[in-house]
Amino acid sequence: MTRTNDFEPHAWPCGWGEVEDLVTAPSSRPERLEAWVYERLTGSVRLCLGLVGVGLLACLSVATQLEPDPRGFGTHERLGLAPCQFRTLFGRPCATCGMTTAFAWMVRLEPDRAWAANPAGATLAVLAAPVALWMLILAVVGRSWPVRSLAPTLPMLVLGLVAWTILVWIARLLAF
Repeated sequence: MTRTNDFEPHAWPCGWGEVEDLVTAPSSRPERLEAWVYERLTGSVRLCLGLVGVGLLACLSVATQLEPDPRGFGTHERLGLAPCQFRTLFGRPCATCGMTTAFAWMVRLEPDRAWAANPAGATLAVLAAPVALWMLILAVVGRSWPVRSLAPTLPMLVLGLVAWTILVWIARLLAF
């Protein structure tokens, strides 16, 4: 029997038999059957997803304990971190200036103040909880749901967020 995909066969939870039998069986619509086959995640990938998910939730938890700096940046200094060296050297905000403040405002349900502190940080704060939940579900389930493979999905998510952060930074530099 020739397999039509790279996934290992597994039993359907509803007792339909093996996925391999369904995918390789003659059918007028094999793409519909194949759409339900998700990539099996390795133990190391599951561990990484779980750690990142817990890390995102930890960031949100820490943000609930921080009082946002009224300047719109510098909240990270309340964690004992140094002031932004980019701002000190060049007198302009770095790409992450205001992100901690944006998180602190967003967990207080103040999206307008979070957006004013750093639009990219506000976006990340909004995405942090659902992405963390998704990663924890993937770590527990061991399948790349609802996408067939994490290989293109996670890098595109990260690249999109980095690109958004850079675009926001450029806009802030031009408006400064």
